[in-house]
Amino acid sequence: MSLLELAHGRPGAISGVDRRPSPIAGRLHAGARGIGAFGHRSLLLIALLSLWEAAPRLGFVDPVFLPPFSEVIAAGWQLAQTGELYDDVSASLLRALSGFLISVALIVPLGLLVGWYARLGNLVNQFIEICRNTAPLALLPVFILLLGIGEMSKITMVIYSCA
Repeated sequence: MSLLELAHGRPGAISGVDRRPSPIAGRLHAGARGIGAFGHRSLLLIALLSLWEAAPRLGFVDPVFLPPFSEVIAAGWQLAQTGELYDDVSASLLRALSGFLISVALIVPLGLLVGWYARLGNLVNQFIEICRNTAPLALLPVFILLLGIGEMSKITMVIYSCA
């Protein structure tokens, strides 16, 4: 043993026996610590999923409005196997992405102009404040009434939410 090991007070340094754990034991200990941390972080999620599964089955919630988690997963798996899930997810992503890109293309330059020109900022400030304080979901019926139930109202809703 070196003097440096003696200075640090390693227990095996004086007797000449190296008492460090083997690399395998160290890996096992680190793995167990990682699994414990993952379990601790996931405890709330597991509790919520268990509550979601149990509440409809025990009659606390109407299963028509909140089906058990296992039935939701089974229905999702069935939709994935038939290909319907891909179609629905791709349509939703297309709406969200197109609304976001339109919003970036229109609203960011407008925001820059409002920031650079005080007169324009004073002119549109009231409208901006009204829109900022109105929740996007509260305007969903208005968008549907004015633009119909098609793609236009859905994309406009995304644009408004991003703005």
